[in-house]
Amino acid sequence: MEPSGRKVKLKRVVPHPDYRDGDIVYNDIALVQLQEAVSFSDTVQPVLLPSPRDQFSPHTECWITGWGDVAEGTPLGGKKTLQEVQVSLTDEAACRQKYPKKTDSMMCAGDLRGGKDSCMGDRGAPLVCVLAGEVERRFVQVGIVSFGEGCGHVGEPAVHTHVLRYTQFIRDTIQEAECNDLPPSEACFL
Repeated sequence: MEPSGRKVKLKRVVPHPDYRDGDIVYNDIALVQLQEAVSFSDTVQPVLLPSPRDQFSPHTECWITGWGDVAEGTPLGGKKTLQEVQVSLTDEAACRQKYPKKTDSMMCAGDLRGGKDSCMGDRGAPLVCVLAGEVERRFVQVGIVSFGEGCGHVGEPAVHTHVLRYTQFIRDTIQEAECNDLPPSEACFL
């Protein structure tokens, strides 16, 4: 299948109000509002937001997609086709051992044996996992690529924003955007 794509302009970007970038990145999440709706098709499907009842483990099927480097120091070439790599979620203890300043709003993913990971240029890319026990194969966005050390190094998973910890921010931002799009004559209660 020949790669295809469609550009959609942004209406606005809403970064988390407590975003901080220092020796470690905190609250590394922003929402984008598009100028027009996206039409779903066989190749364009929505992902679900995580729910507290969803269960994910290091054995869950998870994927990162992005246009970043394909290896350390090797930029994506050619037609710049969106790349994907299957990764494992890293257990909490191993993640915290590698990143002692990690908060509960962060999670780790990547192949601890090396070789499979997000890379330079993938920051902001989705980490999605297959929702287990469903008849239909559906993806949940559990993380957002945030930072790491190199690309695919042994024992060095990347850190991802833990989306579940930001669902209230996401819902509040969406509701505010919907209110802002109403004509002045209509009331909106937040």
